[in-house]
Amino acid sequence: MGPLIRIQGSMHKFQYEDTLENRMRPYALNSLGRGFIFQQDNDLKHRYKHIQNLFSRRHITLLDWPSQSPDLNIFERVTDWWEDYVYLRERSPLLVYSNWYGLDYMPLPTTNQVARAANFIYAALTFRKLLNTQTLKPVTIQDFIPLCACQYERMFNTTRVPDVKKDRLVHLSDSQHIVVYHRGRYYKVLLYNKKHLLKPVDLQWQLQQILDDSSVPASGEHHLAALTANNRTVWANARTTYFSKGLSKASLKAIEDAAFFLVLYDEDLDFDPKDPSKLNKFSQAILHGKGYSLWLDKSFNIVVSKNGRLGCNCEHSWCDSPIMTHFWEFCIGMEVTQLKYTEDGNTVGELEETPPVPIRLKWDLHPECLDLVRSSTRIASDIIAEVDLQVLYHSDYGKNFIKQRKVSPDAFVQMVLQLAYYRDARCFNLTYEAAMMRLFREGRTETVRPVTRESCDFVLSVDNPDISVKEKLAFLQRACQKHQESYMNVMCGKGVDRHIFCLYILSKHLDVKSHFLKEVLGEPWRLSTSQEARTITRRGQASTIFVPTRKAKHRLTGGFSSTYSWCPPSGTVRLKC
Repeated sequence: MGPLIRIQGSMHKFQYEDTLENRMRPYALNSLGRGFIFQQDNDLKHRYKHIQNLFSRRHITLLDWPSQSPDLNIFERVTDWWEDYVYLRERSPLLVYSNWYGLDYMPLPTTNQVARAANFIYAALTFRKLLNTQTLKPVTIQDFIPLCACQYERMFNTTRVPDVKKDRLVHLSDSQHIVVYHRGRYYKVLLYNKKHLLKPVDLQWQLQQILDDSSVPASGEHHLAALTANNRTVWANARTTYFSKGLSKASLKAIEDAAFFLVLYDEDLDFDPKDPSKLNKFSQAILHGKGYSLWLDKSFNIVVSKNGRLGCNCEHSWCDSPIMTHFWEFCIGMEVTQLKYTEDGNTVGELEETPPVPIRLKWDLHPECLDLVRSSTRIASDIIAEVDLQVLYHSDYGKNFIKQRKVSPDAFVQMVLQLAYYRDARCFNLTYEAAMMRLFREGRTETVRPVTRESCDFVLSVDNPDISVKEKLAFLQRACQKHQESYMNVMCGKGVDRHIFCLYILSKHLDVKSHFLKEVLGEPWRLSTSQEARTITRRGQASTIFVPTRKAKHRLTGGFSSTYSWCPPSGTVRLKC
């Protein structure tokens, strides 16, 4: 922070040069010494050649700033680096390591696979229209404070395109089709006829044509999507080598240009509180499928099981889970309150004219590409084999019971996790919890660190027979209060981990070695957690949101709940949801 300089009228480039040379530089040298970093926005006068020459001549280091933004918005800068370094530069497979999933827990409105898919497609495109016309009501905190909606911009018509060193997010302004995968075959399904969005009954007819198609997959087509589950550089090289011309190029373009990707899964999926294996199977089908049933590069895949269950697999670089939760709630709400089904489980309405017939995508795959598809399938199978996914269906009590004990539900779950981890590992370890930063423009997430003195005191008190139940409850309340305070502080911009992340990026950019950063970033997150609210929108914020009554058997509107990944000291991986 330097001295304020009063400017009469508008500052032009010569005044700016004089200010830099005679005011800023002497002050910075005197206060900071040589090697300081100067930050400026992308205003036109800041980018004139003679201004840039001044920086070069005086050996002044500039903080790199996104060219598309004229603002000194540090959270935008953090978001830009976060997306770049955490996601797009990462070379590991997207399968399991990056993409995440959500499930449909509501009572099944129909067991007709294509009817359920048709209504969801129509609701999804209605949501897209609200986004495009900027008429979607914003999500707010306490019906007053709006949250940043920037992440919604790339929800549809978006693909993460692999490249050798860093992937690219390619977003189209519009797309008139989706791509459907069924039994190893790919279909381009047009969504409009004569510039009008097809009705659910039309979409159901189109999808039924796909189910009735008796053709067999072409050589290599059945497992083709396994390429997106391979190492990103391997997939990038394959994409350039084998998909740069002919039928394969055109078909790949159809997938990447699609509004989203739909999977008509060829097995029944469901859940049963008395049979945990069913929910585990359901979750596994949406998280990783068969290793080749999901096109992982697409912004999101909608999976519809043979008996009508829904799931969503989402690519992580463009958004965090609350965005898709809002979308999911909207679509499920519109499905059950507006679109509905006939008594025999079909979509409502009559077919007025024949919709566009789905177009089967064709491939001309080189023998070397076929070998790579086979090896990619093996890699995907190995990744899946390393996953131990156990999903707990908990119905003994909910957040109302927890709130009656005067503790935050999220903090309560965090304390439960700390207790479970301590009992298993007999020690405390660094724990990660994601908190949203959407109170700020283009904010993504920040880290809450749940392990505190108060949380440790609570955990140690639980199994201590000399401490009364009343005292244990007091320990729990203090630990939860501390956690809630930390969460609120982080949401308001008082977290430290993204600041440390930026220091790390700057140290790499400036080739500065830091013992502090090496030590802080070298400690692994043994327990990684995130929690998602039961509902994103409040009553009245969106007219189509389904709000269950107190007597409803299933209260989860979208199937998103708390998700926990656990990496114990032994090195094995356990995923808990």
